[in-house]
Amino acid sequence: WKLLIIKLEPSSVWYSLKAIVSGSTLGIFTPNRIGDIAGRVMFLHPQNRIRAMVCTAIGAFAQTIMIIGLGLLSAIYFCIHFVELEYRIFYVLLYLVGVLLVLLFFIYFNINWVSFITDKWIKSEKIRKVFAIMNSYTTKELAIVLLVGFLKYIIFSTQYVLLIMFLIPEVHWFDTMILINLVFFVQSIVPSFAMADLGIRGATSIYFLGFITTNVIAILAASIIIWCVNIMLPALVGAVFFIQQRFFDDGIRVV
Repeated sequence: WKLLIIKLEPSSVWYSLKAIVSGSTLGIFTPNRIGDIAGRVMFLHPQNRIRAMVCTAIGAFAQTIMIIGLGLLSAIYFCIHFVELEYRIFYVLLYLVGVLLVLLFFIYFNINWVSFITDKWIKSEKIRKVFAIMNSYTTKELAIVLLVGFLKYIIFSTQYVLLIMFLIPEVHWFDTMILINLVFFVQSIVPSFAMADLGIRGATSIYFLGFITTNVIAILAASIIIWCVNIMLPALVGAVFFIQQRFFDDGIRVV
């Protein structure tokens, strides 16, 4: 996020971290945590907040590409090793996955097209100014953001894998990783509030990990722990920063 909003205003790592966890606080009350964007931009100067939402959306899109891309690739492995599919259906699936991945990467690395379209079809100068920020990102910068999104994904998924392997030692790490990728993928496409996300995470985890283990209690325990560490804990910490920023700070401070 810091790499994206630097186009608007500078921010230290600490201040960016406060904005991110504050976004988590608002995110738990909105579908698919879209409130995360509003929570983050509250820490920026008022005149930059709308454009910062566009910057933040670019980062969210990069993260979504990672989740969908790895989820689709994992779905291919899943179909080969866990589900018996007719070969014709499998090749159609493989083709569709390839086309979708190429399309997603093409859109991402040509995100400036949105600004071109708004310039061409939207007369409002204010709206065109908001989307003009998309023109400021180079291919290299977008690639770095995508790489950061990939590293973030690896950290989250590795947490899950290690916890599952600790609770259920007999499972194989690679199969576990593939199935957890599918869990994340399903979560990303099913609209839900973060408070209900735990139930969806638990249900999808039981279904997919059920192909390699019958230890439902351990699967649910892992889901709850990961949810608390990655969602609930940051939201609680962020609530403190959000209240401080919203009600006690005089003006906006970016240091």
